[in-house]
Amino acid sequence: MTSEIIKFLVTGSAAKPYEVEFVKDGAELKVYCNCLAGSHGSYCKHRINLLIGDSTGLADGQSGNFDLIATWLKETELEVALAEFLSAKNEKPMDKARVTKSKKTISKYMR
Repeated sequence: MTSEIIKFLVTGSAAKPYEVEFVKDGAELKVYCNCLAGSHGSYCKHRINLLIGDSTGLADGQSGNFDLIATWLKETELEVALAEFLSAKNEKPMDKARVTKSKKTISKYMR
């Protein structure tokens, strides 16, 4: 089976935009970013923002692919990890230990 790939350029703290790449391979979805955190396989806000459909950081106007990304995300382990992260992050008061644990879990899909 051939992998499908969608790439975005997003603005960040560096002068040059970061590249975020979504790779769909069968039932698996992986997301990569060449920012410092992403390069180390850590939690990266650029990837999370795109996963939740936030196009405000896009540098290249490719917002038309968000529907496809949302389709790829459905019923993946990444979708479950993302939901747990967002739940932990939005909990009042925020459970910092749960957020940290969910960041580690979601990061394994972003290497």
